[in-house]
Amino acid sequence: MIPGLVVLLFSPTSSLAQSQEVQDPFFAKIGIGFSDYTGDFPAQNVGHPLDFQDFVRGTGFPFTNTSELGYQFSSSKAVVLGLQVGNYPIVGYAGDTGLKDSYRYTLQLMGRYTFDIPSWSVSPYADVGANVTFSGLKTGYGPTVGGGVSVPIDRSVSFFVESRFNFTYPDDAIDGSADAPNGSTTGPFDSLNQLLGFGVRVNFGGSSDAESTAPPTPSPLPSRTEPTKISAMTSRGATADTSRFEEAVRIPSGTFIMGLTDEDPLSIQNAGRKRVTVSAFYLDQYEVTNAEYREYLSQLSPEKRKERLPDSTAWNKARTQESWDTYFRSERYAEYPVVAVTWSEAQAYCKAQNMRLPTEAEWEYAARAGHTGRVYPWNGLGTRDQEGQYLANFKPSEGYSIDGYAFTAPVDTMRQNQWHLYNMSGNVAEWTRDAYTPLYDDLSDFNPYHTDEDEPRRIVRGGAWNSTAHFIGVGVRDAQPKDQASVDVGFRCVRELTSRASAPPADSSSSTARPQE
Repeated sequence: MIPGLVVLLFSPTSSLAQSQEVQDPFFAKIGIGFSDYTGDFPAQNVGHPLDFQDFVRGTGFPFTNTSELGYQFSSSKAVVLGLQVGNYPIVGYAGDTGLKDSYRYTLQLMGRYTFDIPSWSVSPYADVGANVTFSGLKTGYGPTVGGGVSVPIDRSVSFFVESRFNFTYPDDAIDGSADAPNGSTTGPFDSLNQLLGFGVRVNFGGSSDAESTAPPTPSPLPSRTEPTKISAMTSRGATADTSRFEEAVRIPSGTFIMGLTDEDPLSIQNAGRKRVTVSAFYLDQYEVTNAEYREYLSQLSPEKRKERLPDSTAWNKARTQESWDTYFRSERYAEYPVVAVTWSEAQAYCKAQNMRLPTEAEWEYAARAGHTGRVYPWNGLGTRDQEGQYLANFKPSEGYSIDGYAFTAPVDTMRQNQWHLYNMSGNVAEWTRDAYTPLYDDLSDFNPYHTDEDEPRRIVRGGAWNSTAHFIGVGVRDAQPKDQASVDVGFRCVRELTSRASAPPADSSSSTARPQE
């Protein structure tokens, strides 16, 4: 168990992820607590942390003062340097060893893993590391284990309650004795423990409040390794329709593991997993909005326009009181994702923009943003950031609106992933190009795309405003009849690099973000 936790604590975390997930990466802690010595002296010591010998036999009160300085790699992983100064009265009974001083000083280096459980208001954490202890008969050293819970007070301050056990070797370092007259259970070790401690943690070293609360804005990225914005352009003297290009992101070529991995221990979805390679492409930064779809309809003939309208009956099927006409036509919802369109209607829209729907592999690769094994487009196993804010529009256990939106949200809200794509988890599920296939084994390992004219279902990805936390995971798939429109499915489009509306000019790294509503 301990080796596995060590691997988990120190597994690689990208530096790009840090800037997105941890606004104040450094932290300091100070606390006090009750100390406990477990070892070989005196004979009445029964050799476990709850014998309370320091309380009933000691001269002086058993206490600890603790302090820490740490660095948070991500919302769940941190490295910590700690100092525990404790009074352990029992070790002052050490007879002719001359150890009358009962104070010991323990320096600790630890890895910390914080468990982000969305339905909890506290954050449990576990520590594993090593310690060096001074002021005994000789210097002691050994493993440290512990854990506790943290309760946020505001964005940078939290209260904690914790316990920690510092095992020391050699056996006579702490108490001057290597004998166990009463059969001490620590064997060749002694242990200096903080039975129960509490205190305050302060985060610091990140951006200012003004910077951290501003809406995230895509920044220019190197075109060879990370996504790049497309600028407006013309092709062969003709004016190209660039309304979608200005909001597209260049997704680099890459190889990844497609499908659920550790995030599906019960094998709820059994499509398997497959290593696939995807060629570079351009993907819409946002889901297609009501305003954009209305603009598209205005360019069609009256007959075609009537055919391509979103299905107003989908609202009745969803048993919602929301008004289809208000949602689709009102300027209030102009920047919300268009819903109630079928797969064919979504395809037709993309084709009109000289684009297409993304394949299932392209969609998942872009959602993962270059990371294999992630549950969501962000780091960690939870759906909230360190300040307790939800990172997606979905259905938490507390109810639809606890994330800020009872229904859909504007397409430029919530957190971007590291390739500057919005709402790759939640808001609306998104049509992909692929026909449903039960197993990834049926797919190619290079630019996979599954076609089957006899299969009525198409793959949808990303989960929606009415999905639970599991179903907004980037590896989770669903299928829907291609002729069925629903109020929780929308789409975004892909443009291939080989499209005639053609490659961007040499300097295409800048784009303005869509303003917040």
